[in-house]
Amino acid sequence: MAQREMVRPQSKKRGHWWLVALVVAALLAYSAITIYQQQEREMERLQAEAEELQLQYEAEVRRGKQVNELNAMVGSAQYIERLARDNLGLVKPDEIIFIHR
Repeated sequence: MAQREMVRPQSKKRGHWWLVALVVAALLAYSAITIYQQQEREMERLQAEAEELQLQYEAEVRRGKQVNELNAMVGSAQYIERLARDNLGLVKPDEIIFIHR
């Protein structure tokens, strides 16, 4: 009598390993794309914030220079004249005033 070789039928779980691998790969790709998009949005937000901060910095540097100039002028005739012009609207007798409407 010939010996029969016993053949096991493949179980359904072992036969669909490629489907599980495909789903896992798709989930990983989706996660990677989502993370990349979030990082891009965050990078754009940070770049806009950096530009805004740079503009604020430049404005503060200009303001600092003005303060230093005023500080150097305090007590001088120039400073008193500037205060009279800016705050009180005074002018010199030989100046002509133009009013723009």
